[in-house]
Amino acid sequence: MEADGFEVIRRYADDESAAFFVDPPYTIASRRLYAHWEIDHRNLFGLLAKAKGDVLMTYDNTKEIAALATEFDFETQAIAMKNTHHAKMTELLIGKDLAWLRSAASGRESRARNAQATWAFHQ
Repeated sequence: MEADGFEVIRRYADDESAAFFVDPPYTIASRRLYAHWEIDHRNLFGLLAKAKGDVLMTYDNTKEIAALATEFDFETQAIAMKNTHHAKMTELLIGKDLAWLRSAASGRESRARNAQATWAFHQ
């Protein structure tokens, strides 16, 4: 759908079955990367905080964005990524409830530890 993202959020904000994945222009490199880069990040957080459905956002990992997430009662998790120049960095996953992410990460760690233990046992 080609539309104003803020209007789409408003249209579906009261729908508990709606899920919002939002990947806004990042705050640091946005001028260089996007033609339409200026958005009201505070307004975006406010709208999504009031939405009844689930929310997942990706953002650059900055103090300002982390502060907005805290202010609007979102959970955050830094994840590894590579930018367009293949430089290693982190970005933030932001959501109302990131328990699914912590659970998945915990499961991977458990499998990795078990695999290492099994490998060590067979050597």
